[in-house]
Amino acid sequence: MFGLAVPAHCPGVPDDILDPPRTWADKTAYDAQAHRLRDLFRNNLNAHDDAAMGIKAVM
Repeated sequence: MFGLAVPAHCPGVPDDILDPPRTWADKTAYDAQAHRLRDLFRNNLNAHDDAAMGIKAVM
């Protein structure tokens, strides 16, 4: 959703932690919160004229 690169493995870190949806017991709640966060970012960027700041919309 955000276009971020996330490592699949990091020494000393449980792999589950690197995959955020796997840390939530309720996957529907995770998806709803992820969409809410995406919308908050979009609204903030739009309010501050993201194109003028040189930020390309990818979400």
